[in-house]
Amino acid sequence: MWLLPALSRVSAFATRSYYRFALAGAEVPRGGPVLLVANHPNSLIDPAMVATAARRPVRFLAKSSLFSHPAVGWLVRGAGAIPVYRQQDNPAEMRRNMEMFRAVHSALAEGAAIAIFPEGISHSLPSVAALKTGAARIALGAATLHGAGFPIIPIGLVVRDKGTFRSAALAIVGAPVQWDDMAVAGVDSGAAVRTLTARIDVALRAVTVNLDQWEDAPLVECAEAIHAAELGVARDDLTRHERVRDTARILEILRHSGDPRWEPLAADVRSHYRTLDRLGLRPYDLGEAPRVRAAVGWTLRTLPLLAALASGLAAVGIVIFWIPYKLTNVVTHIGRPSEDTVSTYKVLGGGLI
Repeated sequence: MWLLPALSRVSAFATRSYYRFALAGAEVPRGGPVLLVANHPNSLIDPAMVATAARRPVRFLAKSSLFSHPAVGWLVRGAGAIPVYRQQDNPAEMRRNMEMFRAVHSALAEGAAIAIFPEGISHSLPSVAALKTGAARIALGAATLHGAGFPIIPIGLVVRDKGTFRSAALAIVGAPVQWDDMAVAGVDSGAAVRTLTARIDVALRAVTVNLDQWEDAPLVECAEAIHAAELGVARDDLTRHERVRDTARILEILRHSGDPRWEPLAADVRSHYRTLDRLGLRPYDLGEAPRVRAAVGWTLRTLPLLAALASGLAAVGIVIFWIPYKLTNVVTHIGRPSEDTVSTYKVLGGGLI
């Protein structure tokens, strides 16, 4: 576990290098046992984002096949991850999950932070997938063994375009899941397992954006931006996320209401978004007074010809960054990653290059 003590700092460097990363919400307790539960849209980048948000050493549960993976096995072992044996990987090894539960319970007894992705898979769905019961079973089993509950904290990972370098990314630390009323129920209580899993699901959905389809993302984000610009509300990362999340919920309700009156409004918002995007504007720019300073700033951002004034700097940047940037794409294509592992390949390959 040579990497574990420095995992949070190394993860922060990798995450903030690849994404325009921000952290919002509550704080993970700096000491004592804690179970972190997070959504899983982005393969091995997700543990890095969770470790960055935790700001303390975190041990992850990871599928057993990663431990022998030629590219990332050394990283998973060095971070002190605990193997999970899944039926889809090797049904014959599932009996070894008793070792996993013992290792997790022992780590929690020693005051460690344990992280798990209760969806069970990394995926590219537009919303949180159905949760497995593993997180609830771990919590209930550990509480029974040690005679007390401990914090279960949701962490929502929201990435605008997960495969794109310098895309916006946000980790939101939510409020602890309330489970004191069932902490001593035990893992053999099916009702407690189901109830706690449902509460974890609610907590995760509160810190993530859940869409019917990915095509709704520009519509929801533009609607939120129009709302914020018109009312002059707070635009910090957390309150913005909450508005985007609520807008997505409203859109889902309208779509399934059977009332078609929302569709023309949605079409107008989409058209408005496309127009602003072409002009390089944001909704709150439209409410700005036509000051010379604002006009000059927009012009400098927009007119490509003005880039000639910085051609020397641009040339240096191309020489320094263009070749490794292209080599990173070559390495990524050779690996033939799935959509949810593209950024993992880019971070590891780009880091080495």
